[in-house]
Amino acid sequence: MDNRFLLLPLQFDVRLLIDDLATCEAEQWTAHFNQNDYAGEWNGIALRSASGSTTDIITVAPHGFADTPLLALCPYFRTILDGFAFQIETVRLLALSPGSVIKEHRDMGLGYEHGRFRLHIPITTDPDVAFVVDGSRLQMEAGQCWYANFSLPHSVHHHGTSRRIHLVIDGLRNDWTDQLFERSGYNFQVENEGKKYDSATRKAMIKQLRLIDTDTARAIITQLEKEDATEGNSIHPDPAQNEKPQLEKGWIPIALDNTVDSLSFKWGYTNARPFTEPFFHETLARVKHADITRKYSNATSTLEQLIEIAQDAESILPDAFIFHVSRCGSTLLSQSLSVDTQNIVLSEVPLLDALLRLPFHGKEILPEIIDQAFVNTVRILGSKKNKDEKHLFIKTDSWHIFFYETIRRLYPLTPFILLYRHPYEVIRSHQRQRGIQSIPSTLEPALTGINDDPSGYADLDGYLILLLEQFFSNLVRIKSTDTNTYLINYNSGLPDMLSIVEKVTGIPFSKDSLHTMNVRGQFHAKRPHEPFVPDGVENISISRLEKLAGLYAQLDAMQV
Repeated sequence: MDNRFLLLPLQFDVRLLIDDLATCEAEQWTAHFNQNDYAGEWNGIALRSASGSTTDIITVAPHGFADTPLLALCPYFRTILDGFAFQIETVRLLALSPGSVIKEHRDMGLGYEHGRFRLHIPITTDPDVAFVVDGSRLQMEAGQCWYANFSLPHSVHHHGTSRRIHLVIDGLRNDWTDQLFERSGYNFQVENEGKKYDSATRKAMIKQLRLIDTDTARAIITQLEKEDATEGNSIHPDPAQNEKPQLEKGWIPIALDNTVDSLSFKWGYTNARPFTEPFFHETLARVKHADITRKYSNATSTLEQLIEIAQDAESILPDAFIFHVSRCGSTLLSQSLSVDTQNIVLSEVPLLDALLRLPFHGKEILPEIIDQAFVNTVRILGSKKNKDEKHLFIKTDSWHIFFYETIRRLYPLTPFILLYRHPYEVIRSHQRQRGIQSIPSTLEPALTGINDDPSGYADLDGYLILLLEQFFSNLVRIKSTDTNTYLINYNSGLPDMLSIVEKVTGIPFSKDSLHTMNVRGQFHAKRPHEPFVPDGVENISISRLEKLAGLYAQLDAMQV
């Protein structure tokens, strides 16, 4: 794979896309601003823009981006965006009329290797639309999701008879997108070998990036201006010289380095700030966004170096692992725990997930090697950043239920908290905002036991039901065999959840701490600045829920 374009493993409901498009068609659309680059009719409307206006389809925003009022009227578009765990900049609908041509041009700095990328989701299309990137034609179908490196020469010739409309999303790269792109076939080795730009191209890129004038753009400019910025660094000194590698406080392993055959790790600088974001990938985005020009580099280490660093870390043993079936209060609980300064909370760490799933990605790494990497990564991430930190909680990804045996083997004495919720409510939450695990093909069939052939399920809800059956069945099995596991029903409420955590871990939360935690519970778990609004109570008429309801009843009986 040469990284020019990728078909991502995401499929969206065309009917729902068209429903939201119909809402947008009633609004005023704006002719594309780049009038020298096209002939015919090319216009758009903004769902997210620099000014917050629907008519503002310019992609430059020195002071950030905001949702437009139109986005609130498009529930499925909102669901799609909420399912993407990366910082989103502009979101537009772009329409190209029959007979129109977008001339060959480049959008400098808009390639994944630059830290900023663009996704296309076709809504209405035509087989006679020729979308060409760097000499290759992309055959995009409605409901698919495509990435292309638009810093390369690209053009569109509409030879068809119907209007072509795409949902176009600009975003910033992070570890979540790295994992998604890797599953799609993105070749990180090619990227890290470094594409050499001639002087003219580099100057053009810098000129375009200066117009954008964001922290990320300035970081890329710095990289382009300094030849050694693309060469990467190693953690020094070389352990071959029998010296221990040294890192100043605040460095942590953040991802696997997939450019080498052996197990290697990328590192990032946190400035020793606490991990308080709802998800760890948001912490990493904060780190890279804030410190890329000063501290963050392509620092890497071997497993041996990572282990040596971990041995010297002032580490805290995990007080509990939090497993969950998704959309059942795990983020609410972990966020509430994180506001107490004595607690370190690791919430869905991408690197831990990558290590657990290595066997499914064709990497021939011995299980004991993966075990060493997992345990020592936890030691470093769970090391004390200040004198107040005493306890460590690790919230897993929902699919880590499938890795229960591995994690239990590594932590035989650690309590496991098992969070669940009525399956009707879990499904309802996913209907409003699809989680990535609920989209077929994002999790390996060998892991879930669900064939990714769409004939096995009617729709997205059908796939989700099969996945939840697996989640709930595993919880029943785990609770039946492991006496050091503790069930918590989301509907018991946050105060009861915290009370159970106290009893399970033996941690006495102070009165002030409990008050602060419960105040945090009054706000949205994933969007801390928004007040929490509970899901509406309504029955869901979806077939094949009898098995799930029975498993839920079993868990409730076990909890009692």
